[in-house]
Amino acid sequence: MSEISTVQGIVIKKIEYGDTSHIITLYTKQHGKLSAIIKGSRSSKSKMGNKVDVMNFVEIILYRKQSREVQVISQVELINPFSKIKEDLEKLKYATGILELLLSLIPEDDVNERLFSGTMKALEKINDSDFPAVNVFAKYLMFFIKEIGYEIQLEHCTECNADLRKSNSFAFKPDQGILCSQCKNLYDFAEEIGKEHFDLLNCLNTKNYCEKFKRKTIGQIIKLLEKYLIYHIPEFKGIKSFHYY
Repeated sequence: MSEISTVQGIVIKKIEYGDTSHIITLYTKQHGKLSAIIKGSRSSKSKMGNKVDVMNFVEIILYRKQSREVQVISQVELINPFSKIKEDLEKLKYATGILELLLSLIPEDDVNERLFSGTMKALEKINDSDFPAVNVFAKYLMFFIKEIGYEIQLEHCTECNADLRKSNSFAFKPDQGILCSQCKNLYDFAEEIGKEHFDLLNCLNTKNYCEKFKRKTIGQIIKLLEKYLIYHIPEFKGIKSFHYY
């Protein structure tokens, strides 16, 4: 028997199915990531098809059965289309990166209310403010890595356990994290980073959006964090959407 509920979620994927329907993937507070079919949504008479465009925040009536991989949606209401994101390529690039992380790295039915709340906050920040989207994404990426269980150690060297605050230079090793000045030359493939990069990583771990840091530095840290995820999750091949913008 199906459980009928009202669910709010972000559309992170939409594909055509059969002649008249769509299958969408939603990220929700109640159920985590789930896939559901909207029958007849491609019909000219349907009012639901455009409401479930990717990145829309919607409320749905869901017929959910545990034994079924693809659930059924009977009704859709659009809450927020994040229209300003869709009108700005810079905003779209980083907001799409957020959706790709959810789509690629979050398993079905993995409920994480903090991650849902943080995702909504990041998308709203990108959509509603003039704050640089790259800063918001960098902060979200740091938060995302922590929420999925791969938090980066910022207090002690991952090799010798020395206090990183007393180090004046650092290196980043994708399989471990941050090395102090004494350990950074132990590995040829450890990537040297400066104090500004280290300070940025610490800043991203706070409530601050780190506006004092250069865009170039933020971009370099995003690439390092991406490499870190690729190492720890081999099936992840990086944020593909970044290559389209």
